[in-house]
Amino acid sequence: MMANRDEDKPMGFYAREIYKLNGILGFWKGFNTNVVRAMVNNATQMACYDVIKVWMMNTFLLEGILLQFLASFTAGFFITLTVSPFDKSRTLLMNQSADSEV
Repeated sequence: MMANRDEDKPMGFYAREIYKLNGILGFWKGFNTNVVRAMVNNATQMACYDVIKVWMMNTFLLEGILLQFLASFTAGFFITLTVSPFDKSRTLLMNQSADSEV
């Protein structure tokens, strides 16, 4: 639906098209890449936020909302670095034609 901005068709139309072209497995296209992306995202988020927050507390003696903001912002930067390749792979997989080989 996002790729066809010129046409204003309901979601049901696209669901029928996916089913007609690829069968039920068409709805699972790119599933593996999404799972790996989610795992990398969550692992990076949990590890980086905690490590960065403790480091900033000990190094700069920060507390409160500023500490949380800086730790979140820095963790977000590392999440972007680690997840971007998976986002690119996911986009390529989901946008490939139905008869493409993986």
